[in-house]
Amino acid sequence: MFYKHIPIPVILEIGNQLVEKIPQILKDKSFYFPKIVVFTSSFLGNRYADVLEKIGALKTIHVNEASILEVERIILENDFSADELFIGFGGGSVIDVVKLISHKTNNAYLSVPSTLSNDGLYSPISRLINKSGKKESYGVTPPLGIIADINIIKKSPKVNILSGVGDLVSNLNALKDWELSNQVTNEKIDNFAVSLSLLSANSILEYAEEDLKNDEFLITLANGLVISGLAMVISGNSRPASGAEHLISHAIDELYPEDSTLHGLQVAFGQILIEQVFLGSSTSKVQEFYKNIGLTKILQANINFSDEQLENILLLSSQIRKNRYTVLDNISISNISLKSFKL
Repeated sequence: MFYKHIPIPVILEIGNQLVEKIPQILKDKSFYFPKIVVFTSSFLGNRYADVLEKIGALKTIHVNEASILEVERIILENDFSADELFIGFGGGSVIDVVKLISHKTNNAYLSVPSTLSNDGLYSPISRLINKSGKKESYGVTPPLGIIADINIIKKSPKVNILSGVGDLVSNLNALKDWELSNQVTNEKIDNFAVSLSLLSANSILEYAEEDLKNDEFLITLANGLVISGLAMVISGNSRPASGAEHLISHAIDELYPEDSTLHGLQVAFGQILIEQVFLGSSTSKVQEFYKNIGLTKILQANINFSDEQLENILLLSSQIRKNRYTVLDNISISNISLKSFKL
């Protein structure tokens, strides 16, 4: 018999008042770490000081930015030992930094998101600013576990939650690109990863804007983002959750960093752009869902590019990853029209 080795999380806890219960959760799972190091932002460290104190951490390290330089600074300033458990408590920036530090030091870590802005809470990828000032993706080891405290997540900004919605639902476009590549280039598809990615994206499509801060929706979104991350771990790459819409987001970061916004918002924008301009769909189930859940309004308020800028974005998008076939390769940029595009 032949099997694929998949590093799935040993711990997955989604519910209320969980952060202060981390020591008990570890004990229940028969894990013992003599030292715990918490990584968080100064804002969250102060806001949840009483909660974090109950973890009994050896120390708390404040993460100032999501960059390679920050990773190197923290490693240089701290003499980490192999028996320390890292806890990344924060948004995507904090968790991405902890991911790469853990990968470099070979320490186990827990992902404890303070919001649900993207699928980075459990994915084999860390996206950080490199030494050239550009965002870059780095392969990392997935976490030992994920602990999502809905009571804390519920207090995060609405725009962050909607960003997570966009990142998850954009899987639907990524899967279309994967299938297209299979047809055109014979790229292999991992059907198990496809099933998980599809399941995770579809899990939230029936919710509306009034659901954004209720427990049922947030638990469903958290589970969806975890499953999306697992799909990437299974496939061994980001294909199940990253297609042309992610290339568009990367191009925005590269060309117009001063106008960039949350990653999940940008990929949702890219998804709509692809549906309308490349696929000729002025309306779709996804676009209606984005309107119903309030994401379209957020996109209109946060993303505004001229036709010339959009052409530049699309041109660069088609050149970013030439080894990843998408709809951007299937239809010439010179043959598309942006006149009908409207959020």
